[in-house]
Amino acid sequence: MPYEQIELLDDETIYTIIDLPSSRRYRALPDMFTQDHLNIYQLIRRGLHIEPNTEGKRKVYLKRDSSPKIDIGILRIIDNEQELIELLQSNGFEIITLGTKSITEKSNLLNDIDILISPWGANLMNLIFANSPKQLFVFGNNRSFGIDYFWHISQALNNTKINYQSKLYPCTDNHLDVTNHSNASFKVDLNDFKKFV
Repeated sequence: MPYEQIELLDDETIYTIIDLPSSRRYRALPDMFTQDHLNIYQLIRRGLHIEPNTEGKRKVYLKRDSSPKIDIGILRIIDNEQELIELLQSNGFEIITLGTKSITEKSNLLNDIDILISPWGANLMNLIFANSPKQLFVFGNNRSFGIDYFWHISQALNNTKINYQSKLYPCTDNHLDVTNHSNASFKVDLNDFKKFV
């Protein structure tokens, strides 16, 4: 990792993850995270000085991003995402991507949110850097698994209740990952989002 991408938090500890098994395909997320997970996340959060969300007023759509460094390729493409973005923007939503941003930048972007809308996926793991949205709406295709996992983590880390909803949509198979059918594309029903705007 390039030196400029390393952040030294207040406790001056460098956190590393080593010797973890990896796989290109996951069939299921754990039912629940462990206390060890929470302890590690809390150490990171302490260095970021994350305070409780008492003034959340922002409305945010967390968009999956694709760049030369981050290729989401054909994974869970939202066929009508541009229409969704236009609907959300016309109702005051910020559209943010996190991609190659630093932990501090991610934390700043994800704090003090009232409503967070996001497609399901690893991008939601960034909620460990957030002070918890008041409302969270997560959506994905109907082959998604572990859709509540990130909500549970965020609630536990922030010791708060989050108004949470999720919705799964039928796969369209317009962009099919033949190695993992849970990554199939899908089309959202825009009417489901109108209650949040």
